[in-house]
Amino acid sequence: MQKDIANVCIRCGKTRIVTKTWKEYVGTSTVTYTTTACPDQACQKIVDKKLAAMREKRELFLGKRIQAIQAWRRSKPHS
Repeated sequence: MQKDIANVCIRCGKTRIVTKTWKEYVGTSTVTYTTTACPDQACQKIVDKKLAAMREKRELFLGKRIQAIQAWRRSKPHS
């Protein structure tokens, strides 16, 4: 049984509203996805920009980490 958990906006603290719900079948299981948004559209735009910046920063870091690992593997003497 699923509990109702208060889903609040990370910026303004208002209770988020459900904007979209859909089901997908993965193998023999059914997965239900729910998208929520802040009821204040201006606040939601700011949150979306903030999350996009965080995602971009994370991807940049991951790219640099992969490059460093590849450089280390190339410089490592082969036995």
